[in-house]
Amino acid sequence: SSPISTRTAIEAMPAGCIAVVDAMGITDAGIFGDILCARMVKRGVAALCITFAASLVYVLVDRALKAKRPARFFLALPSLERCDSICRTSLYWAFSLLTLGIITGSIVSATLTGHYWSFRSREGLAILAWIILAGVVVARLGWGWRGRKAALLTILGFAAVFLRMLGI
Repeated sequence: SSPISTRTAIEAMPAGCIAVVDAMGITDAGIFGDILCARMVKRGVAALCITFAASLVYVLVDRALKAKRPARFFLALPSLERCDSICRTSLYWAFSLLTLGIITGSIVSATLTGHYWSFRSREGLAILAWIILAGVVVARLGWGWRGRKAALLTILGFAAVFLRMLGI
């Protein structure tokens, strides 16, 4: 058996497993913060994927209904109200988890490197995506945005997150 990293070993543990770790005198807990950050971001991106799918379905169904002759396929899709509800709920979860992930990631970065922000393009895209999603959340909560505008802006936010995941 080949040795594995601490992170790989911790991530391979089954759910509900308790780990007792000896830090061997190391005062920073960067690996645990890194894992916590990664898990929050993964869940945030998963919620954002649901938001993206609901937004895309909203835009497609809206276009089909405006055409006044929707194909049978569109009749099987959820209503506009249901799509908007799914989009809103999953967006709030995604935004909250991504916000916590960015905060945790900055703390881990500061612990490991001494800097909260290293000015790399991936971090810039993450912040850009966060700003777009923050705009959608503010527009939904503060200005009452619903429907097509919110769906299109959410799709734009997802595109920024997707580019970040690709490493561009």
